[in-house]
Amino acid sequence: KKQNFNNLIKEIRISLSENNTKSARIKLNIANKIFPENKAILSLKKEIITLEKKNKIKKLNTEVKQLILDEKWELVEAKYNEILSIDNTNYSAVKGIKIAKETNRLIREMIVFNNNPMLLTKNNNLSSANISLDNAKMYKANSKKLLYQSSLLMKNINLVNEPAIVNIISDRNTEIILRKVGVIGKVFSKDLKLKPGLYTFEGKRAGYKTILINKIISIEEKKVFLEIICYEPI
Repeated sequence: KKQNFNNLIKEIRISLSENNTKSARIKLNIANKIFPENKAILSLKKEIITLEKKNKIKKLNTEVKQLILDEKWELVEAKYNEILSIDNTNYSAVKGIKIAKETNRLIREMIVFNNNPMLLTKNNNLSSANISLDNAKMYKANSKKLLYQSSLLMKNINLVNEPAIVNIISDRNTEIILRKVGVIGKVFSKDLKLKPGLYTFEGKRAGYKTILINKIISIEEKKVFLEIICYEPI
């Protein structure tokens, strides 16, 4: 009986050295029936549990690497949380969760701006976009998607900051006002530099109906021509 027990203990150690925890557990259960709660059994049980955890973490890390390549950041975060549930002291998992969360957040934020770049004409949105670009510097090396969105956002920010040349054509009789900006006056032709956004031009002339022209200058438009003349008598 003791010899059988000792042989099983040796076989268990061999199985562990070969990283075969399944075989080790089967043999441990048999040994436990011979001498329940033997010190060697308790020690080997701990070794098996430790090795199983190590193998599980190794498997999860392999899955994480592929998920990162596939840009599946929410799943990356989930896998790292699994690792922490096995080993709550795993620093790599803690760091990985932070990277996955921030990368995913930045991508989503940039997609909103890039899908509707006119949002960047608002100062608070432009400020947020610049902060996102700054924060992305430490993460985009691991994400082609974030790198692409960052490059596109930078391009859109540059377009927003570059004013369009707006050529106003009139008859020198129509008083022109650019609402919320200022008075243009009575002109035949005048060039204005205006950043992308929504503008309202008002034309007034004694004895004629006032006209309003709403013009959205897109971020791509850099040359705009507008005729503002009061034609219709009252």
